[in-house]
Amino acid sequence: MDAGDEEDSISRISFGQNVLFGEPMNLPNIDKVQGVIIRLRENEHLAESKNQLIAMLEALLRSEPTEVKKKRLSTEYGLEMNRDTERRLNDMCNLSEVVLERGLQQGIEQGIEQGLEQGIKAFIEDKREDNVSDDVIKKRLCKRFSITEEKAEEYLGRL
Repeated sequence: MDAGDEEDSISRISFGQNVLFGEPMNLPNIDKVQGVIIRLRENEHLAESKNQLIAMLEALLRSEPTEVKKKRLSTEYGLEMNRDTERRLNDMCNLSEVVLERGLQQGIEQGIEQGLEQGIKAFIEDKREDNVSDDVIKKRLCKRFSITEEKAEEYLGRL
């Protein structure tokens, strides 16, 4: 979901052979190798996409309960709900939840890392203001923040 508010798109990427030098290779199925990139908009409150596939995917990936998604896909897009379709939708809904959870976990980890780095920076600055030697600061960094001596030296070198 990297598209801007009005930038949803579908692009097909395919291979072709262009001989720049020498004899052409015999690649009879090269035109069958292709991929599709679908760019979705992030904002759930925008008007429905002009493309039906993108609109369906946006509905599927919204942060709504699975039952609401199923009803919307059935009523608004005519998707017939049978066991197989429901199973596949459940799989896709679970996948979107996993992606969301991973994103949240990554954000939490980045926040913790930034907070730790800010804490270490403040610690070093405070100790230096108190005229504490870098050797003593390094030992205290290792103990207080559970980091290696190499990492402590790296922080000391940056400041």
